[in-house]
Amino acid sequence: MSRTIKVTMIEDEPADVVLLNELLSTVGLPYSITVIDDGEQAMEYVRNLGKADIAAVPDLLLLDLNLPKISGHELLSEIRRNRSLDGLRVVVLTTSENPQDLRLVLQQGASCFITKPPTWEALRPLFDAVRTSRFKSNPRILLVEDNPDDVIYIKEMLQGASGMSAQLECVDCYEAALVALQDGQFDFVLADLGLPDASGLAVLNGLRRVAADIPIVVLTGLDDEEMATRALELGAQDYLVKGFVDSKSLRRSLNYAATRTNFENLQKEMLTFEASIMRDFVENAPIAIARFDSNFCLHTFNRVFADAVPVPQGPSSTQSVRDLLPGVPYSNWQALIADGRPFFVESCPISGDGDNVELLWDIHCWPIKTLDGDTSGGIVIGQDVTDKVHTQAQRDAVVATLAHDMRNPLIGADRVLRFFLSGRFGVLSPEAEEVVLMLSESNTSLLGMVQNLLDVCQFETGGIVVRSLSVDLRKVFAAALEPVQLLARERDVSIELSIADDLNFVVGESREIERLIINLMRNAVVFSPSNSSVRVSARNEGKMVEVSFIDQGAAITPEEEAWIFKRFGQNQSSRYRLGPDTGSSLYLCKQIVDAHGGEIRCFSTATADGDTTFVVRLPVYTFAGEA
Repeated sequence: MSRTIKVTMIEDEPADVVLLNELLSTVGLPYSITVIDDGEQAMEYVRNLGKADIAAVPDLLLLDLNLPKISGHELLSEIRRNRSLDGLRVVVLTTSENPQDLRLVLQQGASCFITKPPTWEALRPLFDAVRTSRFKSNPRILLVEDNPDDVIYIKEMLQGASGMSAQLECVDCYEAALVALQDGQFDFVLADLGLPDASGLAVLNGLRRVAADIPIVVLTGLDDEEMATRALELGAQDYLVKGFVDSKSLRRSLNYAATRTNFENLQKEMLTFEASIMRDFVENAPIAIARFDSNFCLHTFNRVFADAVPVPQGPSSTQSVRDLLPGVPYSNWQALIADGRPFFVESCPISGDGDNVELLWDIHCWPIKTLDGDTSGGIVIGQDVTDKVHTQAQRDAVVATLAHDMRNPLIGADRVLRFFLSGRFGVLSPEAEEVVLMLSESNTSLLGMVQNLLDVCQFETGGIVVRSLSVDLRKVFAAALEPVQLLARERDVSIELSIADDLNFVVGESREIERLIINLMRNAVVFSPSNSSVRVSARNEGKMVEVSFIDQGAAITPEEEAWIFKRFGQNQSSRYRLGPDTGSSLYLCKQIVDAHGGEIRCFSTATADGDTTFVVRLPVYTFAGEA
């Protein structure tokens, strides 16, 4: 029959007490529970517990941190100041998920923490550890001691320990202790650190190697605080000084040593089990996963990675992950190791799978950090997007064909509407002219969207080749301003243009740069409130020309900044959802800027006007003979 597990719950919330009782009753576990609902009473209980017999100490102490009068943090400190309570399992029950709060309670000596409300899945490992750590009444103890008087003294203490009849085996040197541990089964080791053939922590290290799962209690005449601390760090469960130990304290020390060792062994088993689950998960994951060191040498990888990438076989083979994934820019690998900067590469070409079929992966890579914060390597994850990319290419081909077929009738309709407005077909009444003007504006807007879609498809399929020509931005602005001014007047928005007198020429195609500037100016005008202004400026910045478009529309959030230049990214934004666009204009701007070797970004400033800024940087054209 299972023994009754003693639980003390320091908790001022009755509902939490009821919940724990119902939880333990449901699983049918024999238990007794003592409830303390006041911080001062709990402090008195803890102090008396340190003086009580071992039988009075609970198996588990469940502690709430928010108590009246005295906090749970103060109680933790009091418990860990009392060496006789070293083996007490203190489990903090908390509603906090703040990592700093949780680290603090562990530093203060809590065995673990559980988030309220507790579940049986969270409590079960604790109760399993209690049930498997029952202290034997007749433990088999190996005593490593070369002083005959101390052997007699320890035997007398063990005989005087209440409720315990120990089987004691004595050896008088280090080598004999190693032989005894290899040949016999012991529940404890009591070891002096001053032996004829070994001394100091070397004794503890040797015993620990042979008896990894047996609790070792150091019993020595050396009262050295530093030595005691080091011994505990190396795996001793307690450090007792001869002359300051009696039967009661020795029994308590052995009991707590058994409890701590069993709990540690259970934790090791859980970690081993979790590691096994993680290995199975990685191996059977439907994505490619690999780990590499700081020299980019492949460390481990799963089956999906090996099937897609020609990894050399054999334990002696070393392969650079950079060579296996040549589609990832070299600068990304360097930034990962040097600066700990993760990266993402979309639709990266991968080596063939044996049938010479090109694979495309979306690649994510994160650094692995040491405790000192240095980068010791990284983990790369690849997701096969080959079918998705091919499907997208087919869809784009359909869209391009549709956009091309729509463009011609829209151009024809635009010309007819302009003829009506010019009076070629006769003078229109004011009402008819207003209707025709509305139709013309709508047709122009639709034509612009169709042209954007067509240009996007051409850029993605390589249909547009950007030549390295010199482009005068002054002329480009003059041509781009005219079609946008009409829209600006209709929306009661002014355009303020500021171009540096010494503005350099840039590299590229004037037609594409003009489309870039028109799109960004239209974008700024469309999302500007009435009676506001759009400020456009161009100036030299070293070997680049920087062009800024600033409007007073709704601010862009940092989350929107991350995807606003992606395909149809505008449609995800509340700022753009009502705009007259398919969500492709900013994506097209990014395509044009990338094709010209430039940069584009956007951000909002924390001002009352909510200014939003788009910045484009284009490389300066170098004329023959210039440095």
